[in-house]
Amino acid sequence: MPFNESWGLPNLPRDAAQRALVQSIYYLTKALDPTRPVIGNDGWEHFVGDIWGIHDYALEGDILRERYATPEALERTLAGRPQHHRVLLEPVPRAEQPIVLSEFGGISYAAEPGTPWFGYGSVTDANAFLARYADLVTAVLDSPTIGGFCYTQLTDTEQERNGLLNADRTPKLDPERVAAVTARPSKAVPGDFVSDAQEAGMSTAYGVAGAASPGSGT
Repeated sequence: MPFNESWGLPNLPRDAAQRALVQSIYYLTKALDPTRPVIGNDGWEHFVGDIWGIHDYALEGDILRERYATPEALERTLAGRPQHHRVLLEPVPRAEQPIVLSEFGGISYAAEPGTPWFGYGSVTDANAFLARYADLVTAVLDSPTIGGFCYTQLTDTEQERNGLLNADRTPKLDPERVAAVTARPSKAVPGDFVSDAQEAGMSTAYGVAGAASPGSGT
């Protein structure tokens, strides 16, 4: 990801030199390491890249469903401005690039007076935090069009107080409850792929696919 949210590229839609810079850095990155996918400019204003990463800080799961719940909804979103920026710099056909919500969420506790704070939606207690987190993540996992996500963010840092952990790495929520929400299979992943992955995992772990696990009594 050489560029993020068009930082340093203030006139990307109208400046051919800026677009050429992004394109050249994208291909240079690919040349240096062809084994990894590269996002030319993460967040919005895509025109070159292996993944189209979208930053969408919708505060409700229903808004995410409206934008990503169906292929038709996704196409409308790609043609629009979910965060006041065009997702696509120009109307270009999708060439199998997966769609990833590379930033979303941003939930924080309501700020205390005099405390530096930054977040995209505040709550007052842990139950409300978990409910909001579950609402947003469930909407993403229910979408057949989103190939992956990166929640914003893991820990608090500086003025950004929207982590799942405090700056000292203590959890704000019960980690097991967070894991239960996050680990549910995504509808974007075909069921047969999940089955094959599980079978491969069993084979790797126990030597033979379908073999009884240790302690199973068989």
